[in-house]
Amino acid sequence: MTAGPLDQDGGTASLRAGAATIPRIRNPVVESWNEDDELLPRGPTSRIPGASPYTAPPSVASVLASPAVVPQTSAKRFVPVLLVLALFLLGSAFIEMTLAALPVQTYLASWRYSVVGAISTKMLPPLAAVTLITAALMLEERARVAKVFAVLLTVLGVAILPLMLFYLLDAIQVRLGLESALRGKVFLVAVGKTMALYVGAALVLLTNAFVLYRAAKQWAKSEFSVGEWHR
Repeated sequence: MTAGPLDQDGGTASLRAGAATIPRIRNPVVESWNEDDELLPRGPTSRIPGASPYTAPPSVASVLASPAVVPQTSAKRFVPVLLVLALFLLGSAFIEMTLAALPVQTYLASWRYSVVGAISTKMLPPLAAVTLITAALMLEERARVAKVFAVLLTVLGVAILPLMLFYLLDAIQVRLGLESALRGKVFLVAVGKTMALYVGAALVLLTNAFVLYRAAKQWAKSEFSVGEWHR
């Protein structure tokens, strides 16, 4: 026996009424997620030509909008300390080198030879200061300042090469004026030690310059990518 239209409508209405009386099962975890998403700002929309506008979920947008800068922020507190130490090392080394060069007698090969040799033994503090400044710039992530300092370090590192050549010429002149007993192994070892120190200084300067220049390029690329994302 088939039911008529009235029976079918009545059955449908009774089913709807029964479904309305069934209690709704709550999931507190899902509801808390939904409430958090409603409170968060909407994310950026897509700018692809011909594509439908897409809005990132608020949870994803909040992660993308807030970069992980907590470790860097805490590390940036040491930047003033690093700069103060670097200035102290540079100032003390400058005073020592100036005192070693007095009295100034640039026309004497023996004076030039002794000054270059004395400066070679006092280059550790300036090199440490350069490394501290490099570390401070790496923490600050300033691309322009890093590039300028990298160029300066490159110039200083390359300038050591002609300085070594002039030092060798002065060493030859000084050796010719010494007695035969003083021209031997001790003199050659002193010259070789001085040249090795200057080569090490040049490597330190060029290494710091390379690290800064490479980091500055990466920072510039990241800033460009972030700018394109927010457009």
